[in-house]
Amino acid sequence: MNTAARLRRRHGVLPLAGALALVASVAWLDDLTGPHFLLEPVYLIPVSLAAWYSGRRSGAIVACAAALAWFVAQLSSAPQFADPLVAIWNGALHLGSFVLLGEFVCRLHAARADLTASVTRRNVDLAEQRRLAARVAEAMPAILYIWDLTTERISYINGHVTAVLGLTPAEVLETERADLAALVHPEDAARAAGEFDQAVASLADADAYDVDVRVRGRDDSWH
Repeated sequence: MNTAARLRRRHGVLPLAGALALVASVAWLDDLTGPHFLLEPVYLIPVSLAAWYSGRRSGAIVACAAALAWFVAQLSSAPQFADPLVAIWNGALHLGSFVLLGEFVCRLHAARADLTASVTRRNVDLAEQRRLAARVAEAMPAILYIWDLTTERISYINGHVTAVLGLTPAEVLETERADLAALVHPEDAARAAGEFDQAVASLADADAYDVDVRVRGRDDSWH
């Protein structure tokens, strides 16, 4: 039994009691208004609430109580049934519909809980994959960066840039494209720009490419 199911079982008494009280209120109103005022759909509310908040068993209990309450209200307010079998048949149909509704709501709740758990697991897995990728990127003996085509700026660069160029990742992330290009050695600039433009035009999203250029560090030396 998962955590959600345990919580529903532990705290399901109060919703069950509330649903039964609501059934009693609807039955009283049904008896008061008589057979000419349709209240059958209102019985579906406590059945749905009990099934959603308390589970299948509570939904079945409230469904039976709702069917019985409707049956008693009909007999007391409309005693004109010539054949008791008609009233019994109608009551059985109501019972079946209430029970089916409770089962449907219960399964809907279970599907929602499964979907929520699945999304949570995927988010946890995705976060773990991102942490692993970040550790791998930081451990690489080369400068690794991600270029955002929309903003035309570097959106991520690993910490190796500090060891090589003396620049912090935060400084690189705040640098515009023109300023980054100025850090490339003049003899490599044209080739690097051509390779970069070709890569942007040909590579798919999230693809990678390597470029070997000399770059000026903080101390004005070339690396």
